[in-house]
Amino acid sequence: MARTNHKFPPSGSNVQQVLKLLEVLDTHSFLTSRSSNPLTTLYHRLAVAQRGSEHPLGDDMFAMLLCQWAVSAHRSGAHRPLVMARILRQRQDHVIRVRIWGVAEWVWSSYCSLN
Repeated sequence: MARTNHKFPPSGSNVQQVLKLLEVLDTHSFLTSRSSNPLTTLYHRLAVAQRGSEHPLGDDMFAMLLCQWAVSAHRSGAHRPLVMARILRQRQDHVIRVRIWGVAEWVWSSYCSLN
């Protein structure tokens, strides 16, 4: 993942983006998803939320957000660490695909065009 100078917790303009991503993570229903792969659906929803933002989170800040969401005592669900690992794996796979194809920097909106 690309290294940026973002710090966690976020400040200023990134707070709204963090809240938007947390809402996507917290409201995703794995039981009622009509998709054959609800984790891919969640990754797509996160990509769309990032694409629509004026201040998308960098890779390191996004990974930190997922890690804190997965282990937070303020949320329930033993599935969260597994979801975090899968989302980070999908992100890593995507970054590798983009780098192999010669694109210099990844943008969240590129996810939608690749799949």
